[in-house]
Amino acid sequence: MDSVQKNITGRISVLIDVIKANITSATKMRNQLASDILKVVLGECQTRNDFTDEFVIRYCSEIIKGNTETMKFGESVKLSRENELLRSYLPKEVSKVELEVYAGRISEEIKAAQSDKHAIGVLVKYVKSLGLLASGDAAKEVVSPIRNVSHS
Repeated sequence: MDSVQKNITGRISVLIDVIKANITSATKMRNQLASDILKVVLGECQTRNDFTDEFVIRYCSEIIKGNTETMKFGESVKLSRENELLRSYLPKEVSKVELEVYAGRISEEIKAAQSDKHAIGVLVKYVKSLGLLASGDAAKEVVSPIRNVSHS
């Protein structure tokens, strides 16, 4: 198989190559936890025949969410370490201050949105287009003052 994995649409994933290299490295370093969780991610990509970065990010996020839910019933060092490792494959989440800067760039679109919910979506989508993540709660806090000024 090529060193660069392609899915059925022919899109190339950089993350899959990174994960494969990290599996090899973790195995050599006898880091069983890292090796195991990365093999789970790689295996799911192979099962679904989806090797896009988008799928890898979505699947890592699902594992993190599941681990976090499980940890509500008792702290788990293993799950916490898995989450820490998997987060390294996710786009960086922007701070509220960064989000305010990005919102300033598209304030007219935010003001023109049909509803607050739509305005939040506009901001989150813009941030995502930059390869970053924004939480919905943070976006709501940033969007609200911009929309309230326009409705005064």
